[in-house]
Amino acid sequence: MTVVGPSLTLADAYATIGFAMGTAGVAWVAARPGYAPYAITSYGRVRYTDRFAELLTTADRDRSAESLA
Repeated sequence: MTVVGPSLTLADAYATIGFAMGTAGVAWVAARPGYAPYAITSYGRVRYTDRFAELLTTADRDRSAESLA
């Protein structure tokens, strides 16, 4: 599990806890204010929140802009 948020220390701790919780960990991390999870299940399914999706979209836009420059 990957977790983004304002504190690297807490994001790391939340990722560890969320991973240990299994699929329920995505919702648990998402309930922490300011933090967004991204996880891949043992079946290869991707689970993430809308907040994390916004980061993916922004990163894709930034990468496209860099490749055009």
